[in-house]
Amino acid sequence: MFFPAQEFEPEYVPKVGLTPFEVSKTVSHKGTPIFQLTDTADMASDDLLKYLSGLDPRILENMPQEVMDEINSGNISHIFQTDPSTSQKYLDMTPSEQKALEGKGSIYLRTKEGRTARFKLPEISDGDAGWNANKGNSIFMDQTIYDTTENTRSLSAAEALKKNVQRGERAAETVDEKILRSNVVEEILSGSKTLTGAGSGVAVPTATVTTGPTPGAVPPTPTVTTGPTPGAVPPTPTVTTGPTPGAFPPTPTVTTGPTPPKKPIGRPVISANTTAPTPTAAGAQQTAQATTQSGNATPPPKATIHSNAPTPPRPSSGAPAKAPGKMRALADDVSAAVTKGPNGARNLKMLGIAGALGVAGFGLSRGTRSVQDENETNKRLEMQRRGII
Repeated sequence: MFFPAQEFEPEYVPKVGLTPFEVSKTVSHKGTPIFQLTDTADMASDDLLKYLSGLDPRILENMPQEVMDEINSGNISHIFQTDPSTSQKYLDMTPSEQKALEGKGSIYLRTKEGRTARFKLPEISDGDAGWNANKGNSIFMDQTIYDTTENTRSLSAAEALKKNVQRGERAAETVDEKILRSNVVEEILSGSKTLTGAGSGVAVPTATVTTGPTPGAVPPTPTVTTGPTPGAVPPTPTVTTGPTPGAFPPTPTVTTGPTPPKKPIGRPVISANTTAPTPTAAGAQQTAQATTQSGNATPPPKATIHSNAPTPPRPSSGAPAKAPGKMRALADDVSAAVTKGPNGARNLKMLGIAGALGVAGFGLSRGTRSVQDENETNKRLEMQRRGII
């Protein structure tokens, strides 16, 4: 709890409805609201005693000499009574006991200097009845102010807080610095017109100051939150569902690297309708050259399709192949040359092997040329499409 300071101007003259707050250098006392007040500044001492007896005859019993001296000197300016109904002793009474106290209360005698003496109503007392109201201390308090109940309560709390801080019963951080610096008793005794009291205790988690709106400032537009418009179609909610039970999952897309090159297997495919020409020596030489050129050439970008199936036999009519006259004469010369000499049989064998290689090379040359022609055609078409030629 944090106890803030509260400043107000006190009243030093008693008035009905105000609350007396008595102080001296050693004690202070907060009373209850005044409900009856009489100005006795011009009243004779005998008349004043008679008046006091009418308020409560017990006030004349054991009256202190100090009070009698002030009455006889004509120094009593005011006599007033305070309401007992706010005391705890009164609240504990039965309704009939409370009714018997109507018009009664504690009686105060005030001097022209502002000092007060109190006769406490015995029915609401607890060890401080009558002239023992101050419990053995001086009969007259040094000074009294008259202010609202809230202000006098605040002053009383300020004095109590200061004493608690001095005794170490309360942390100084919980009390406003103005309260700790001020001296309510000294200010009242000096007749100060501005007193500092303690307001109601409030929680103090942070020192947040809340102020009112700035004069002339435009108030912020309040944010109004409304419910759905009657009759309006509510928005269709977005529903996220899982996979449909029993449905086939989507085929995943598989990304693989480049396929490594494979070595062609088997022989190139030759159409069964194409008749291979009869191999000759010149043709064998051309086939060998074409084979060498094909081996050194850069492989075309388009892959050649090979088949692992065996090459079907070529159809034959059964008739022997007829060779032209010049080719026949050349063959006879080659045959005679091969069969001559002691190594004729060996030469014949080598000739057979050469002939077989020539036929194979010729077939390979035709396949290679076919592929080269196709690649050349594709290349020209691509260059035409791009506008190069």
